[in-house]
Amino acid sequence: MVEKGGKWRLVELMVPVPVYWVFGYLKEWFYSSEDLGVYVTSLPYSRELGLEPPDKECAPGYGFV
Repeated sequence: MVEKGGKWRLVELMVPVPVYWVFGYLKEWFYSSEDLGVYVTSLPYSRELGLEPPDKECAPGYGFV
């Protein structure tokens, strides 16, 4: 998409993520994409649940900070 000049469409693929997830999982699950200017992850995503944390015990509401 970026190579074809469609970088502006990437916003359609973005998912809001709590900032503490990014910093809490930064080394294991998120990396900064310098050319896109965003953090990227390979965490599972579903339309019903959204972006899923790698460990359910670390999900919001279970004391992860």
